[in-house]
Order: sequence, then structure tokens, then C-alpha cells
Amino acid sequence: MRTPLRAGIAIVVALCGVSDGATARESGAPCRGSTVAVVAHQDDDLLFLNPDLVDDYKHGRCLQVVYVTAGDAGKPMEYTLSRERGMRTAYAALADTAPRWRRADTRADGRRFLGYEPAVPRPRVRLTFLRLPDGHSHGTGDRTQHWQSLRKLAQGEIPRMVSVDGANSLTSKELTHTLGTLIAESRADTVRTLDPGSVVARFHATGRDHSDHTEVGRYVTSAVSALQAGEIKRLVHYLGYPSASLLANLSVEVTESKERLFDAYLSGKRCRVPCPATPQHFPRFYLPWLARQYHD
Repeated sequence: MRTPLRAGIAIVVALCGVSDGATARESGAPCRGSTVAVVAHQDDDLLFLNPDLVDDYKHGRCLQVVYVTAGDAGKPMEYTLSRERGMRTAYAALADTAPRWRRADTRADGRRFLGYEPAVPRPRVRLTFLRLPDGHSHGTGDRTQHWQSLRKLAQGEIPRMVSVDGANSLTSKELTHTLGTLIAESRADTVRTLDPGSVVARFHATGRDHSDHTEVGRYVTSAVSALQAGEIKRLVHYLGYPSASLLANLSVEVTESKERLFDAYLSGKRCRVPCPATPQHFPRFYLPWLARQYHD
């Protein structure tokens, strides 16, 4: 029998941000359902899960996006902070709000995880950052983070992972349970995450995905399977890097919408305070994924 993964979870809120005000779009009616997206790095949701998250939001759903790794790539903490700042900028653009956010940290399973939500009366977006070390493409980890990686954790090569800010440490079992707690307490009926290896096989895509993408997909799948039967109505896995080997399948309009959000992310990543976006100026390296979306 499946056992519900429910534990005490609290939101700790404090104001942060750079400007006042928000449109009625973000501070309007209550949620019409809830979606949790769990990805490996800051930008995976923009590249691989969209346009589905945008559509969820447009249909009145609440969004909680959980970033499992710090996306640090072995770089100093400022790089992680810049990527987190970029995600806030992108979701301010998605929600059509002024770029003022407040801290909304989440306590789950006795741990506190960094979080943000728009500083409006009824926010429908929450971003949560677990900040575990980036494992690099092949799961080797990085010297700066003592060679930790999700792949090594999943395979039992290391007993636990310590977040890049030293705030939390998690064993493999604890990571699964924490993800389950975050999903369950959000009251989500839809979970969107990355490909655990099944989607690439389904579409006969070629190319290697990032190890963190695959492991996050597997951890989330395990977490959802441990939840009470019927709690999650839909679990969707999205193809990552190998989708570039497949035909572009998004319309020009949808592709341009993805590009605008991704440009907002890059602008926020680049600037400590709001700065003008630079449409079409991002590296062409990203274009294949912005024109595609494949899932099971």
C-alpha cells in the first residue's frame, strides 16, 4: 500500500525586491488547480517544460517550481544567485507583475528551503531552491563541491549531499521524501518534471541528456509513486537536451513567447537591478530547445 508523504510544512515570508506594485493578473482570483514543476537547474523549466507552464498559469492554476540543484557548475555562489535572480525576472514576466518579490521559504521535513513569491495579495507563483550541487553532464560532480552529484547519491556512491550554501544535507531517501512532501502539501494535481529515461526512448531521440535532468526525473517519479493513490492525476516527463535531435514542433508564435521569457531570465541573471531585455540577443545555442517540446 502506498503511504502518504505528508509532513509539517510552513512558509516563512519576508519582503524583498526592487519595485512596488503589481497588475491584477497576479493578484486576482484564487487558483483553479495547482501544478508543481520539479527541475534540475534554473532554466530547465523555460527550455523544456514550456509552453505548458505558461498555459497552466493562463488557465488560472497556481505554480510551484522546485529547482533541485544550485545550477552552480562549480562556479562561485554569485553565479547561483544570478540564476535565481534570473528566474524571478522570468516569472515576473510570465505573471505580468512588477519585479518585486518576497521571501517565502518553505519548511519541509524539518528543513528550511529558500523560496520566493511575488509581493502581491494572492500570489500564484512560488519558486523554491534546494541548492544541491550541480553534478555536471556525466554525474562526476565538481571539485569545488567535493565531487557530489545526484547520480552518485542515487547510486549509493555518496551517503548524502550538502547544499552549496551549507544550509541542508539530504540522503537519497530524504530527498525523495522531501520532494514528496513539497508536492503533497502544495495540493497539486499535476506534476511536471524531466525525463527519467523513458521519453528519449519513446521518441528515439539521440544525444546524451544531463545527468541531473535524468536523476531529477527519477527522484520525482519515485516521490509521486509514494504518494496516496489518486492524489496526483497527471505526472508528465519532458525530454531535455536530446529533444534538439527531433523536429521543431512548436509554432512560431509559441517559440517567440518562449524566447521572450528566456530573454527575461538572461536579463535578470545579468543585472542586479531591473534592466532592459535584449530580445534575440541570447546565444543561438539555446534556440533548438526553445522551438521544441516533447513529453510522454
